[in-house]
Amino acid sequence: MRKLINISVLFFILSLLVVCSPEQDNIVVPEKGIVQENQNIIITHTNSNAFSVFKAEHKKHSENMVISPLNANAVSALVLYASNTTNNLDKNGASNELINFNKRILNYDTGLKINSQVALNFNQTIKFSGSFNEFLKNTDYYRINENGNEFKNFKKTLLNIKNNLEGKFNFSNQINVGEAPFYLSPDKSKFVKMLICQSVFNYYGDDYMKVVEIPIGQGRFSALFIIPETGFSLNRIVQTLNPYILKTISANYRLLKMAVFIPEINISYYRESIEKNAYTNFKDIRQLSLKNISSKENIFIQNIVYHTNLKSTSIERNNKKQKISNSLFINRPFVFIIKEKSTDAIIFIGQIINP
Repeated sequence: MRKLINISVLFFILSLLVVCSPEQDNIVVPEKGIVQENQNIIITHTNSNAFSVFKAEHKKHSENMVISPLNANAVSALVLYASNTTNNLDKNGASNELINFNKRILNYDTGLKINSQVALNFNQTIKFSGSFNEFLKNTDYYRINENGNEFKNFKKTLLNIKNNLEGKFNFSNQINVGEAPFYLSPDKSKFVKMLICQSVFNYYGDDYMKVVEIPIGQGRFSALFIIPETGFSLNRIVQTLNPYILKTISANYRLLKMAVFIPEINISYYRESIEKNAYTNFKDIRQLSLKNISSKENIFIQNIVYHTNLKSTSIERNNKKQKISNSLFINRPFVFIIKEKSTDAIIFIGQIINP
């Protein structure tokens, strides 16, 4: 019964935060045990949320952009533990399910290095409860700041959450670096640095898009590059994407020996989140009282700011380029998704408009 309660509250908190070939020598077979009991429901729901947030941000911004469900997990774990949503909830256990999943991802593959820090900025000095101090000890990415400069005069005790997530990754099949034109529009292009990957890759194509899956690092993660076909806009592709489309693509992959030219990725993206919640009686996350942070006063969220930075790193190799008849130039605006291979958990999702 307690597990069912935990799952239902996880849905509550997560929905509250919605905007709603040559191979590397150390290739590792993806493990099936990355998730524990109840964490599949986290993956399913956060993947859905990732698409919702990504689509909303795409509508607002025609620029390079990247978001990560790991950001939402870190904030959800804090809000879930700190708020007084129900007296029957094992808050520590439910929060730990989110935190432990993030920890597994953060240390899962040396080819994808992720650094996560969550700054908790209070407008005054807080005497934390003993249980909240214990909660902070369970992870090393929460940091406490008091009397932040962003606050003015408020009667309430307020909290600003600033979430910084940085990711660096390399492609295990990269053989070289080159330059090629990238088409910003049909009549405008520029030369950009291209990372050249060569192997037998998963490939999918239809009348609307081309998709290629490239392994990352030791092979536990992969990057999907989704390029609209001629005559179709990136906007149409973005609005079409959902977890079911990805499963259809995965089920219809074919193996193709090819050379893929990928623009170097270096994105720094900010977004704010003070979303309304359509599934509960809370109209705004700022109405939640974070009573478990301090036993003496109610604390309310003023704002949440996410900063996500993602960079691809080039590997210098002495591999000789083989003659391959199939080449794919990712040379126009595209969507990319970095996911964990054994569970399809989305780690990053973004778009490149102008490398």
